[in-house]
Amino acid sequence: MAKKVRKRNGLVDISKIKIVEELYPRNSWSWQTAYSYAQAMKKGDVFPPIKLATYNKQYVLVGGRHRLEASKQAQKGKKQRYIQAVIIDGLSKDEIYQESVKDNIENGLPFSPLDKVKIVQKLQDMNVPMEKISDLVRIPLDTIERLIITKTTNTVSGKPIALKSPLRNFAGISVEDNIEDIQSHFTGATQLNTINTMIDLIENDLIDWNNNSVVERFEYLRELMMSLIKKKVK
Repeated sequence: MAKKVRKRNGLVDISKIKIVEELYPRNSWSWQTAYSYAQAMKKGDVFPPIKLATYNKQYVLVGGRHRLEASKQAQKGKKQRYIQAVIIDGLSKDEIYQESVKDNIENGLPFSPLDKVKIVQKLQDMNVPMEKISDLVRIPLDTIERLIITKTTNTVSGKPIALKSPLRNFAGISVEDNIEDIQSHFTGATQLNTINTMIDLIENDLIDWNNNSVVERFEYLRELMMSLIKKKVK
């Protein structure tokens, strides 16, 4: 018998909404955008309902992260906080993820390059045909192929990894399993941009020398540089 999928509208307690990483495609969200939405909500502006799905007897977010975060801010101090939502019942785990990708592309902010790579990898793991992946993420097939080649690699244990900009030189090269922990500290800047930023801070005397943590990291950086120079000189 065919599975029954239905949509319904409702007012949902915000505390009962879960953001499940494996079901939601965004790697991050913008605090500034959420703050801007919250200010508009406080003034009385009405936003479209967010989208939720029921999974394991929970409400999981499908679309509307910034509206959700904004509602939390706008209702701060209230004992209970609610938000209008479209709720989808009857979807499988993979279907929820695909619905989330579709909704975020249609209604959300643009995905970051890292988000796009992770989405493509996850959809491939679901055995979604490349043509359907192309339609879902709205990226031509040849561009998807370039994304995979230039922005991904595998760990030594075989896990596929989407690389942030500073580590794109490892695309296609097997890396250690702790690479995700390492790059979790990186921004989206390239290695060259990161180094140039550091040089600008030093040349223009903009380092916060009153910050003990900053001083400690610079001391560690100096030790690393000295060690590197000794190796290269040899």
